[in-house]
Amino acid sequence: MSFWAAVIALFGMSLAKASEPATPGHLEKAKENLDQTETERRNVLADLYHIKRKMKAIEKERGILDQKKSNIESSIRNLTGIVGGVENRIASQKENILKRLREIYKFGGRGVMRLSFSSLNSIRLDRNLRILKNLTQKDRQAIEQYAENLDVLKDRKSELVRKSKSFEEVKDELNLKSAELEKEIQKRNKIIGQLDTKRVLQIAELKRARLEKRKDLASNEKKNLSALNEILLPAIFEKKGQLPWPVESANVLVPYGRIKVEP
Repeated sequence: MSFWAAVIALFGMSLAKASEPATPGHLEKAKENLDQTETERRNVLADLYHIKRKMKAIEKERGILDQKKSNIESSIRNLTGIVGGVENRIASQKENILKRLREIYKFGGRGVMRLSFSSLNSIRLDRNLRILKNLTQKDRQAIEQYAENLDVLKDRKSELVRKSKSFEEVKDELNLKSAELEKEIQKRNKIIGQLDTKRVLQIAELKRARLEKRKDLASNEKKNLSALNEILLPAIFEKKGQLPWPVESANVLVPYGRIKVEP
């Protein structure tokens, strides 16, 4: 059932009560009920205000997260490139090391012996030994670089996984908070709708009570000023949303809300 359909139905029920006799204090009771409804409505609106402030804080946090997301995605792309380069170097080094090991295994050290003892004099022997030393050092350096690149690759992949996991956890937490606050907003909006319907009916009841009291005063010829004011002057709740502007000919330059004055 829509809001206005509910109002019309309940308003019809309130009109059905018009034939009932007036009771003492009917007008005061109607005003008290309307005042209580307005208080409840203000409390719910205050809750909505605080919830929407939390939503704004989450949206701000989400904006910061989006910026972090861009940075993380850029970092992930860079890490992906670094990982790809390290993997290529590792593959090349692995191939070279395996090639050297096959050569050493194939010749069984005979190549080293042949190179060493084929020298005709001490000068060539010294040169050949230096060549063997350089070859040995290069093999050792290649193995060390290979092991170092394996460690670098492992660290980069761990960093990549950690950053991705951290980002997903923060994003899921924000989505959960947003969903919870959205439920609270829907719940309070529903209460506001119910209170608005109740308020419309209570205003109608207040007008009916005023009419009854007017008839009662007219029949008993009680025309004291305070009683007439109570009848003729509408309550502030009845004029809600209908009040005129305080100044007709001037433009309002200051926006609605709190104004922070700098000292």
